[in-house]
Amino acid sequence: MPLSSNMKTVPRRVFWPLLFATVFFAIPTMLFLLYPTSFWCVTDNELHGLGNAINMAYRLADHTMYPAPGITWHPGVTFYLMNWLALALAGYPVATGGFSFFKTVIANAEQYHMLVICLAAFVGAAGVYIFARAAQSLVPTGVTILALLLWLTSTPATIMMFLSPGMESFAMLLNGLFFIVLLKIADKPDLSWSTVAFAGGVGALAYLNKLSYVYIPASLGLAICLKIAVCRPGWVRGPALIALFLASLALVVLAVAHFIIGWQGFAIVWEYHKGVILGSGLYGGGDQTVISGNQLRKALTEIPVNAAYAVPIGLIGGIGLAIAGLITARRNAQNISVAILSVGAGAAAALSAIIVLKHYELHYTAGVSATLPACIVAGYLVAKTWRFKIGAGCAIAASLALASSSYVVVPMLAGYVMQGTRIQEILAADRREMDAEIGKSSRTTEFTYKAPFAEFGEGFVLAIAGIPHLSQEYLQMSRRTISSFMARQIKPDVGIYVLDKSYFPNQESVKSARNLDLPEASAPVVIKYEPGDRLIELRTVFLLVRGQ
Repeated sequence: MPLSSNMKTVPRRVFWPLLFATVFFAIPTMLFLLYPTSFWCVTDNELHGLGNAINMAYRLADHTMYPAPGITWHPGVTFYLMNWLALALAGYPVATGGFSFFKTVIANAEQYHMLVICLAAFVGAAGVYIFARAAQSLVPTGVTILALLLWLTSTPATIMMFLSPGMESFAMLLNGLFFIVLLKIADKPDLSWSTVAFAGGVGALAYLNKLSYVYIPASLGLAICLKIAVCRPGWVRGPALIALFLASLALVVLAVAHFIIGWQGFAIVWEYHKGVILGSGLYGGGDQTVISGNQLRKALTEIPVNAAYAVPIGLIGGIGLAIAGLITARRNAQNISVAILSVGAGAAAALSAIIVLKHYELHYTAGVSATLPACIVAGYLVAKTWRFKIGAGCAIAASLALASSSYVVVPMLAGYVMQGTRIQEILAADRREMDAEIGKSSRTTEFTYKAPFAEFGEGFVLAIAGIPHLSQEYLQMSRRTISSFMARQIKPDVGIYVLDKSYFPNQESVKSARNLDLPEASAPVVIKYEPGDRLIELRTVFLLVRGQ
């Protein structure tokens, strides 16, 4: 029996979805306004994003398809476009004035910072609205609230990825679209060509956001195959529908490769993805095996420390939900719609958790938490078909579980928010002492990765922007300071190195480092502490002053 025929006891309204979206939008924006952080002292996401935006601005100004290093990794096309939109809203949509445009943008980076966080919050709110609007025709409002609260409290990364906007900022939007397509696949008596083409487009969008989001096209493909197996549309129509799904996915990816990424960049994307799939660890740089025991042990150790409960919930709950869906289909053919919805949602959650276990980092878990709301809705429907009584006891148990999770996750999130504000407060003092020391030297001062000052960040942004003439102008300018990302190209006479204490917390770590130029794996220059060097310890950085 279709979902639409027995689950429309809850009337369709715009009010509740809009309220949920508005409340969510307020969370990251208010946290940022109440606890502001410097653009230069947060994560790589901010610098990466600004580099993307500048690349697009110069492409538009020069009518040239410059290579875009920022979209030759994940590829992060959604992130790339959001970054440019934030820059455009800041008043700099097109690069005018050559290098002066770059300097103006750098000087106004904090304005861009505020706008990109607002845009990321809007993207998240759009995902919340899409999911809630679809869910309200299937389940009571309380179930939708429970689903969204689980998303928010199952890992601190959910909110972190809106305060430091990155590709995970699109997780809820993509999963909201996934949920809509999955409902169309499950609910319609027969698969339509338009639904299958839409599924391919959503799958492509997920892949173009980040490789790890392939769980979305994989789960949609599984749901389509299951629907075909049940409905038996015929030996010709069935394979044709699968071919349409794959063709739609491929055509969208290839169109974006041609018009945004560029073919040379897309070739790099594929090589990078091959390394990620065949390797373990961050970016596939760990053990060169598809699944590494060391990586799994690392993940299992760090998940409880990070309070990333979304991963075990997604893995265990997803597998359980998919199995329950299959059992539901066997028990009663009339419940095939619920079965397909459950198998698709469960598969997405389990696959996303497996991918994160293979390459565990805390920020990746935001992609897993976004799969959980659909699982809650599907789980509720399965319970109803099994005539399981969902009453006050279940509501109390769910509330206690969420409260327990929040008890750990909220303090971690608060610590993350407060840390950025505290660092900003002491940067000014470090700035004064650092400038005084730099003023005594006649040699160049090099800011290494990831010193929390604009002098390092502008080089990072230039490297991501990938505009050749922009980098040349930067290097040709007479300057007292230089970013390590640019210094690698000219090897200047450096008298002072600024070292981030996040990576070198004490003098012993500086003296014993194999290379002070980070990231070490990609640094062509080796910088080491030498006898006669002097170390000056500030609050956020070390100054390594070369001996004469």
